[in-house]
Amino acid sequence: MTTITTTRTRRSTRHLATTAKTNAFNRENANDGVLVTLTGSLWKDTELKEHNGLPFAVVSVVSSEYTHANVIIKHFFRVAIWGEKSALVKDWQKGHKFFCHGRLRDPFVYTDASGEDRVIQNISASEFEGEDGYMVEVK
Repeated sequence: MTTITTTRTRRSTRHLATTAKTNAFNRENANDGVLVTLTGSLWKDTELKEHNGLPFAVVSVVSSEYTHANVIIKHFFRVAIWGEKSALVKDWQKGHKFFCHGRLRDPFVYTDASGEDRVIQNISASEFEGEDGYMVEVK
């Protein structure tokens, strides 16, 4: 049975990342895959989909990194939010702030219009938070 717990939080990102890291390593299957923490904003609207009868949402997130030479590098991610949780993000649109913990999955590789190969990393979210301040976790 899947239980969704929604709590109102106003904690700092550093606190959430530290708490999640500690909780993740206390879980039974902590060594199954690469754990990630992602912050960014949506670069397109949320997509609702279904796989074998199970609903899920795809949240497309961009995260920016600044180099020492003041160059901005943008990283693109597709975050899958499975089950009943997907209904909570169905109305999120481009520009919405996003924070999540999850597991890194196989990347999505495609060729853009100029012929260059591009990579979008896939993440399966275990918990997430939007700009509304609600942290959602599957227990």
